[in-house]
Amino acid sequence: MRCLEEITHVKAAPREVWRFLVNMADQYQQWHPDHESAAWISGPPNHVGSVMKAVETVGGHREELIFELVDFEPEHLYRYRIGRSVGMVLPGGSFVVDPDEGGGCRLTARIQYRFGRVAETLFSSRLAALRAHMAEEGGNLKRLVEAGT
Repeated sequence: MRCLEEITHVKAAPREVWRFLVNMADQYQQWHPDHESAAWISGPPNHVGSVMKAVETVGGHREELIFELVDFEPEHLYRYRIGRSVGMVLPGGSFVVDPDEGGGCRLTARIQYRFGRVAETLFSSRLAALRAHMAEEGGNLKRLVEAGT
């Protein structure tokens, strides 16, 4: 299993980044221009076992994604599993919020993928689009949180 990782430094308290993450469904479209919608479809928001459906476009491909929350540590860890056929290649990911020196914080976003080296070469443009999307999400979250949105 391999992993894409994006680290974003935010000049805001960790609780502010966390507040954004736990309200992700309500702010999904604001977070990235390629996010179409997100809604909790099973269980209460932000509880282990709850399921969110999201629709977004990455690299020109519209995806309907199912995320199941599998680990939740308030103000620190948000880990999810991805369902449906996408989950066979991208089984899950996480957001980790850690304090930085100076009162800010570091948001680490990770997405796991099951490509071997040959498939990674074949799907290099798809992985590049996913990396770019993750970087844009990090930058947008930074801008929104630092602006107090």
